[in-house]
Amino acid sequence: MLEAAVANMNLHGRVAVCGVISEYTDPAKRGAPNMLDVIYKRIKIQGFLAADFIMMKSYTDFHAKTREYLENGKI
Repeated sequence: MLEAAVANMNLHGRVAVCGVISEYTDPAKRGAPNMLDVIYKRIKIQGFLAADFIMMKSYTDFHAKTREYLENGKI
């Protein structure tokens, strides 16, 4: 899917990469985009972890509100 996204990117496009946990143990699933597209289109690819955002105030607010909704049966 990343290769298709990169192939259709605009110049100076950006790709956030997260959620590849299924690839951790299956080397056959690992695929890289066409690096010529990345270079010619000057695409920025940046990985991140969900844990990068855990200490942010918006995350703690979200977590508290979600817990409240779960406890009250709203979700």
